Amino acid sequence: MTLNWFQDKKVASKESLWAWLGLSLCIASHCFVLSSEAAQLGPTYPTHHFPTDSSFHLAYRFSLISTSNNFIESRLTDPLKDDSTIRIVRHEFTPEFQPNRKLSLGARIVFDQMSLGSENATEDLKKSGLGDQSVFAEFRIIDELGMSLGIGGVVKFPTYSNLSLVELNELDDPSRTLLLGDAQIDTTVYFTGEKWLGSSLRLRSDLGYTTRLDGYASEMPYLLSVGVVTPKMDLELRLKGNLSLGEGIENDSDTQQIRAAFANSDYAYSSNPWIFVIEPAVELWVSAKMAITAQYTYSLMGNRAPSYHAFGAGFVYRWAETYSRSKRTYKEVPIFTDQESGKFDGDGSGAPESETIIIDSDPVFED
Repeated sequence: MTLNWFQDKKVASKESLWAWLGLSLCIASHCFVLSSEAAQLGPTYPTHHFPTDSSFHLAYRFSLISTSNNFIESRLTDPLKDDSTIRIVRHEFTPEFQPNRKLSLGARIVFDQMSLGSENATEDLKKSGLGDQSVFAEFRIIDELGMSLGIGGVVKFPTYSNLSLVELNELDDPSRTLLLGDAQIDTTVYFTGEKWLGSSLRLRSDLGYTTRLDGYASEMPYLLSVGVVTPKMDLELRLKGNLSLGEGIENDSDTQQIRAAFANSDYAYSSNPWIFVIEPAVELWVSAKMAITAQYTYSLMGNRAPSYHAFGAGFVYRWAETYSRSKRTYKEVPIFTDQESGKFDGDGSGAPESETIIIDSDPVFED
């Protein structure tokens, strides 16, 4: 949701739109490497919240995720071992602080409740714990009316450890286990772009480079989205995913046995996955401080990646502050008026040049 930043946007010409897209893709194609995430369900991105001069967001999202197949070709899937199904109930908290219009800093705190069910098992196997956490940042290098270009980064790190083959064999049933993820640190650098076509149609694009450790192939995450934005609603359609940039190192025999106990799911320990996902999402602002959110995520195609769908709902709390410059008006005065007498009568503003507005009720947009 964006406050009083997009109201003055002008409709861009075709030339400026193509220039923006070309520059965004050109820069992104020369991304430099730090080290990010694109395992499990796909890449993680900065939130792209830049509503006011200074703000703080706190979001919570409850998600239901289900996967019972792996992609083995772009549109072809294969059932998990023993026709198993992995279900995840995810709780995600996202605090985010923007000290100014150019910089955003935040984190994602994730708690997962997983279950593994199959036709051959009398009861589901369950496991809960903190999952893969992440911190992110975004800085707008170019920030003009109607468009922006910036750089962002996401670092993912686990707050858990996966069991070894020795530990697996010590379980009561070593044929079944649950893995919360790959249990490794990843880092991604993004180039980000935003373009407004008028005051209510927004385009966004992200393109980055991911380096994965422990022998996993590097990846190129991407996101393209179109959003319809009003003062009370942000309706967005996202097309996102990642491309694998190598083969990676094949799993050793120990890892293969652990994967087999995890129903051979590509949710963890996939050496070079790629996936393409569609995600409609909406934010409905019931007040200037509170929004309710909903989204649906579906994996359209991929390879060596889980085929899944997910539904999420939550809310966002926002504190925001913006600075509004008072309008100045003028009137005609006789030509012989002394302009150096202390006050020029043609200046009819009679108000300070700027003031601080704390947004605590329905937002008031600049003209």
